[in-house]
Amino acid sequence: MFSGCGINQANLNLWFETIADLAEHEKIALYYLCSVSSYNLENALDKLEDVNLSEGSLKDVAENLFDEFYLNDVPESVHAYIDYEKFALDCELNGDLFEFEFNDTTWTCTNASGV
Repeated sequence: MFSGCGINQANLNLWFETIADLAEHEKIALYYLCSVSSYNLENALDKLEDVNLSEGSLKDVAENLFDEFYLNDVPESVHAYIDYEKFALDCELNGDLFEFEFNDTTWTCTNASGV
């Protein structure tokens, strides 16, 4: 977390005054913003609530999103032909979803292109 957020002597006070008291999901969002999206620490702290995270692999999250938003519009006879891996790849290539690891857990940002 120190490395991902760029904690150093100049901003160590932020760690003790702000970051240490964040909820777990906020710490994960902060890590994503700093280490993946290259935000500086101060800007990342302002955008924590803009990050949507789901625990799980990109494929699993993409499958859940597809089922939630699109499956009802697909005829039952076509359900067996849905390729969730290709849908997940499209979401990744479009920048909509991004998978990353934090504390040995896989997370997927579901609004990566909007952050």
